[in-house]
Amino acid sequence: MLLGSSVRDIAEHLQAKIIMNEAMADQIVENFMVGALTLDSSVDYFMRQRNKAVITRGDRPDIQWCALETSTRCLLLTNNVMPINYVSDKAREQEVPIILTEKDTLATLAALESLGLRATVHSQQKVDHYQSLLEHHVSSILLSVDFEAAA
Repeated sequence: MLLGSSVRDIAEHLQAKIIMNEAMADQIVENFMVGALTLDSSVDYFMRQRNKAVITRGDRPDIQWCALETSTRCLLLTNNVMPINYVSDKAREQEVPIILTEKDTLATLAALESLGLRATVHSQQKVDHYQSLLEHHVSSILLSVDFEAAA
């Protein structure tokens, strides 16, 4: 999570447009998955990662729908193809941003390779997560130190 990027950062990096649910664009994307043909069921495939961006062609509503059935932070639709209405409705209902890029899927993946170089800690979600990690682990250390001192 600390190395993730916000939906907004991803869109800016790709010079793409958030076309839906921009109010949720500060969510942190922890994983990327490519929606393509797999031997597994698409829902089973997408359940392997949480808090993800799903990259798929805009003309694949079947994959987009399956991705929206799982923990998806955004849909990244390639080839500048707008989603069909039932996908848009489901994304709106679930408050999942949709990013539209003119690039094809392979060019999008290539562009995302350098995204990690831009990762920052300037996110309240990251600060909150780091604080909870510190509280959990420091209190665990302190408890073990207190336990050892009492023994």
